[in-house]
Amino acid sequence: MRLPSNRPLRITLMSGVVLAILASLFWLIGVTWAPTWIKKQIEGYSQQLGYSIQIQSIDVKPFQLVVQVQGLRLDQIQGKQLFGLDAGLIRLRWSKLITGELGVQDLQLTNPSILLERAAGAGSKWNWMQLIETINAQKPPSTEAKPKAIKVSVDRLAIQGARLQFRDGQTKFADDLGPFSLNLRQLSNYRQASDEPGVEGLYELDLGKVDLLIPSLNKMVVFEKVQASGGVSSPEPDQLEAKLNLKLDAGVLDFFFHLEPKQNLIKIDVAIDNLSVAPMITLLPANNPLQTNSGVMAGKLQYQTRQGLWSTSGDLSLKNFEITEGKPRQAFMKWHQADFKQIDLRRLASGKTSLTIDEILFDQPDFKYDLDEQGFSNIRRMFAKPVSTTTPSAGPAEEKSANFELDIKALKLRNGIVHFADLGVVPQLQTDIRKLNGSLLGVSNVPGRYAAIALDGLIADRGSFRAKGQAAFDDPRRNHDVLFEFKNVPLKTANAYFMKYAGYPIQDGRLDLMLNYKAKDAELVGQNRFVIKDIVRKCR
Repeated sequence: MRLPSNRPLRITLMSGVVLAILASLFWLIGVTWAPTWIKKQIEGYSQQLGYSIQIQSIDVKPFQLVVQVQGLRLDQIQGKQLFGLDAGLIRLRWSKLITGELGVQDLQLTNPSILLERAAGAGSKWNWMQLIETINAQKPPSTEAKPKAIKVSVDRLAIQGARLQFRDGQTKFADDLGPFSLNLRQLSNYRQASDEPGVEGLYELDLGKVDLLIPSLNKMVVFEKVQASGGVSSPEPDQLEAKLNLKLDAGVLDFFFHLEPKQNLIKIDVAIDNLSVAPMITLLPANNPLQTNSGVMAGKLQYQTRQGLWSTSGDLSLKNFEITEGKPRQAFMKWHQADFKQIDLRRLASGKTSLTIDEILFDQPDFKYDLDEQGFSNIRRMFAKPVSTTTPSAGPAEEKSANFELDIKALKLRNGIVHFADLGVVPQLQTDIRKLNGSLLGVSNVPGRYAAIALDGLIADRGSFRAKGQAAFDDPRRNHDVLFEFKNVPLKTANAYFMKYAGYPIQDGRLDLMLNYKAKDAELVGQNRFVIKDIVRKCR
């Protein structure tokens, strides 16, 4: 075979042959030698660290810049598996590599599993922290100036079937999360608009059903469907912003995070819409389990922390709310809507925690309120813990109230219903109060401050109810003076024992009551007065 006599043509042909040979060598090395070499290097390095990395197979496609991994495991030698992966794929971009950027077009992880564990002993560290410290200890000391960070971008990161095992031996908390999926898009360690260092990216997370154990309460919070999406950006070199759209069943929470690490500043804005309160009701520290079949939350909150101090402010609304208790389940409390206006919860420089609410408005509330033979309300019986018979000293109570300050400027009721019962008076009283309106002004747990009470309502068939007085919420057992006045209460609705007089059946009658609930320094000194009138006897 003779080469063409034209010199430029011969150079072109020779160049083509050389490129073909180089490409063949590149392909041969990438397909046959590179996988074995990569596998050997990774496994050898892991042995030096005291860990074991096992890889079932590695497949390299040089021209496509694709690497596929099957069956990867990271184990502690004579220990547990920290990480497992059924399959992984990474595809790079030629166009990015040519410009000196590590550009990842696609990164896929199938069925990864992670174990996050800490032993029970004092000073024990998380298993992944131990691994990081071991890797850092193997690095040789470097006195050279750090090179400029390489630009990295990821067009798409997809994680399918992920599982996370959480084991904390110190708190005895254990939980398994998954399987869940995560999709990240347009990730980069630089700002796309200015090409300056920063973080940007979009993400989507599908957790499916989530059962979350609250260790301190030993109770579960269950959501049937959890999804998250959002983005991360760095508008300034020392700032980080993130958006999170979190869907919990039918509820939606929109978060906006603003972080300034150098200023030790964190701001979080939260918008809440149609969030079910059912998972939260189960967390209430009630002596008997509480449940709810309805009730959603909406509102806006802003959280901020700086230099060790934090605050949360905003407004909340609870709609179509109902709590049930007992067996069979009975409605304990419900309302059409409750608005919490101008909430302000903050950590003060003095170390105290303060909660201030400008107004709480209950629209169409319907709840049970009864007093037992000892004078304890159903609310106190529901939440109060057993106390010893010895009289507690004032010191602990004062210390507790000093650590937390509560101030509700106004608590209002509009068009409410109260199913009232007092089993501590003779004769016992049971009646329903309707169209209840009124307010409690100045509710506070600060010693020496009293809330003013003013309530008005109606009782069936021309009866009426009125309450007025004051109460100290630092300890209602010690100081309160409230007068409940019932007028024209039908006897047949109040108590069946009223339906006889001097041995004669009573067909109808009216009852006036004045119940004075008064206590001073934990001693009950109240007085009650009953007047029965308009008696109509049945003829024998």
